[in-house]
Amino acid sequence: MFELTRTLRFCPSGDPGAPRDNAHAAWPPPRGLAGVLSLDLTIAGRPDPGTGVLLNVKDLDAAFAAAALPRFRAAAGAEPAGLLRGVAQALAPTLPFPLLRLRLSASASASTELRPADMSRVILRQRFSFSAAHRLQADALSEEENRTLFGKCNRPSFHGHNYELEVAAAAAIAPDGRSLEPAALDAAVRTRVIDTLDHRNLNTDVAAFATRNPTVEHIAQTCWDLLAGGLPEGAELQEVVVWETDRTSCAYRGG
Repeated sequence: MFELTRTLRFCPSGDPGAPRDNAHAAWPPPRGLAGVLSLDLTIAGRPDPGTGVLLNVKDLDAAFAAAALPRFRAAAGAEPAGLLRGVAQALAPTLPFPLLRLRLSASASASTELRPADMSRVILRQRFSFSAAHRLQADALSEEENRTLFGKCNRPSFHGHNYELEVAAAAAIAPDGRSLEPAALDAAVRTRVIDTLDHRNLNTDVAAFATRNPTVEHIAQTCWDLLAGGLPEGAELQEVVVWETDRTSCAYRGG
């Protein structure tokens, strides 16, 4: 099975009659300081064996303009969860392949995702950052083996990273279209994770790493452990992703 995603950047209050001269920019374009939203539209299926194409992305653009954009234009101030459900219900019948998911972003640090296979809930994703020092040292290895395996990261003087953390939590959509409030998720992550890890020496200051080597894998697992059972009522933790650098990250989903 193949997944094809098209990212639509648009301003709900923009002019839908405006020309599409810049394929990378938002359409409809913003007026003045109006905000721009981003919608990732993902379908699933098998490409045509002759062309190798699942669906021409121009057809996805047209389906968005005809079925989804009017919903956004008429929904100023609407709750994202309920709005996405309405958009999915309007958009799915116009597509020749199953609509797998919609992900709506108003900023680079937060998004709301709906999967039409389960219209009863959405997944809220929020980005955070923290800074911490660590030393990679596995108790099961000798000093020489640790130096060989971890190199500079094994130096006794420690070193630091500016970590990025993404937390994904699922929650039901209420009858009024509301779901998990971003501020509530922010507060839980700040209290349970950021306050525990930020500006700490992970090896010496954080109890979880008394028995865990503070690798990016174990940091992701620790973030999960700190959050599990501590999210707002009705929210279910789905995934945590930790970036140690812009080239190294680890996702953890429990288990």
